[in-house]
Amino acid sequence: MTALAEFNVWHDPEAAQCVIEASSLITMYSLDAFSRLSVRRTDADRFRDGDHPAIRLAGELLYRRRARSEEVNRDYVGLLGDAGAMVLLTNPELFVTRTFPVRVNLHGMGRGQTIVDQRAAPGEPAGHDPDPWPRIGVVVDLDVARAATTFVNAIEAYDS
Repeated sequence: MTALAEFNVWHDPEAAQCVIEASSLITMYSLDAFSRLSVRRTDADRFRDGDHPAIRLAGELLYRRRARSEEVNRDYVGLLGDAGAMVLLTNPELFVTRTFPVRVNLHGMGRGQTIVDQRAAPGEPAGHDPDPWPRIGVVVDLDVARAATTFVNAIEAYDS
């Protein structure tokens, strides 16, 4: 990753732009949501001490993906990361999405940066643009506690 680009997009920005330009419905699980969704230390500890190897692995992975806010709040340890996108797919009601024009920067210092144009109000055109950007759904907020609980419940149910 760079100061401007998230790792996955930075690694292949042309592919990311192709996905954004695809005609299918797309919802971008934004880095802002990705960075906010973490699991309580007590849940990660319980997973690490579990009987099932897959659940123990989930606990270990949560410790490897330490929450960025750990220095501030030691109650949380595991950043869900990409697993949060699965929570979005299975429980979209826990997330707030809005449609915005989006493009991936393919050139220069900002190569790989995902640009979300939030200037226009929903339903209003952003003005005349001879090269209009594709409009996709972008996660702008989420119920962090309920999304984390949903993940924890899914892991706990694995061994049931």
